[in-house]
Amino acid sequence: MCDHVILQEVFADPLVWRLRSTSGQYYIKRIHLDNKAKESITFYLHSSNTGRVFPYPKYGILPPESQRYVRVKVGGFSASAPCKEYVIVAFAVVPKNAEYKTARQLWSEFDQPLLVRKTFTVQFLYEPEIDNLAKDFLEEPLALQTPSSHFDSDEESKDESNSLEK
Repeated sequence: MCDHVILQEVFADPLVWRLRSTSGQYYIKRIHLDNKAKESITFYLHSSNTGRVFPYPKYGILPPESQRYVRVKVGGFSASAPCKEYVIVAFAVVPKNAEYKTARQLWSEFDQPLLVRKTFTVQFLYEPEIDNLAKDFLEEPLALQTPSSHFDSDEESKDESNSLEK
């Protein structure tokens, strides 16, 4: 069976995580890797920002018809604006004639490069917390309405003019 057909049976999820934090808080998130193929698959995790996103383990092998979770430590956001980081999960079929001791050797030191790959991008979307004053303003139902006293002055002048005419 061709490698690209085998890789159709490999998945990673979830593909999007939404994070809200204050003061550089870190989270541990899990990515589910699923190999439904009848071949061994190797994976590699690449981080977009090594200062904020730490996948573990970076390399590994999924035996045929197996699943596992990998962990990603993500955080340290101090910006007041939203931002996005990501982890790329790359899969490749383990060559049958390969002699290796670790999964890292397959990706870096192997004689023949792993040409056929399937990748998934897992996004980590950071949305900063809104400060308390802005929260109170947004939650107050009458905060955006004009004060009623502005309209009362017009009605009073009409009432006074009517009473003068009588």
